[in-house]
Amino acid sequence: NAPLLLRCCYVIGNVTANSNSAISHLHGNGNILESLSSLCDVYKSKICEKQSKEKLMTSKDVLCKAIRCTANMLQLKEPCSAMPPKLSKLLLYFGHMSVQNKQKELLLHILCCFNNMSYHSNNSLQPSLVPKHRKVILDLLLSAITVDDINITVEVISVLGNLTLHKDVVEILTSDKNLVQIFMTLLESKNSALVYKVCGMLTNITANSNTHVAFDNKLIKRCTELMYEMGILDMELSVVAAYLLWNVVSSGHISVTDEDKHSINSIMIHYLEDDYCEHPFWVTEFHPVAKRLLELFPGDGNFAPL
Repeated sequence: NAPLLLRCCYVIGNVTANSNSAISHLHGNGNILESLSSLCDVYKSKICEKQSKEKLMTSKDVLCKAIRCTANMLQLKEPCSAMPPKLSKLLLYFGHMSVQNKQKELLLHILCCFNNMSYHSNNSLQPSLVPKHRKVILDLLLSAITVDDINITVEVISVLGNLTLHKDVVEILTSDKNLVQIFMTLLESKNSALVYKVCGMLTNITANSNTHVAFDNKLIKRCTELMYEMGILDMELSVVAAYLLWNVVSSGHISVTDEDKHSINSIMIHYLEDDYCEHPFWVTEFHPVAKRLLELFPGDGNFAPL
């Protein structure tokens, strides 16, 4: 009964959206991920069957809501650890299908699944499915980033942010000049959430100075611009931009112009002033890296303030 299944998935999705206790209860009182895996498997066949347009739409809706439930369940580590291998393979299958068919809502839910899985994989001592499938997940992400939808792009970069803690992923990304150019273009976005995610991902990538050969001076200029434009208006973005800037200038592999040094020195001096901001987050997170940057580019005493 597809309409009944659709309603059930809709309700479960709403209940588990913002409730860890609901997720824990469902996980502890029956293997809901196994049930969702079986449901997705059934509807994998159904959407390939010849059926009326109305029934096909209902089948796709059931699948979409079932995967939304899956993404919600995977917000916690325990359900992630119990992830059925078959469900991971189904998510990859539906992910590529949704990219090809431009099913944006379905793709977004699938990306949320992989975001949660990759996050818990990085923060768990237990064996995870994600390391075994990083390459195939990466293939899906790199096809999904071509979809023209800001929410999908944010989610793709979020997953990449988790995966770039692994050397093999970093090597793949930095070996592709077109991808590096895409990331640089995304840094110019007007969407601050996206820019924040890209900065975080690039901070992971540039933690290894061997990757710096893939970038040029434009990255230094963009980080400096972000700090200048945002400051305390977006503290988290300013902080991650500062850490990214430190990564790329401290190794000396990327040339820093006198203009860059001037800008960095002026910004750091201004942002470290006591009367600029005394917020605890700013003092504990921004000040340390700002002081390191100021030591690296101390100036000659003739730099004009901002």
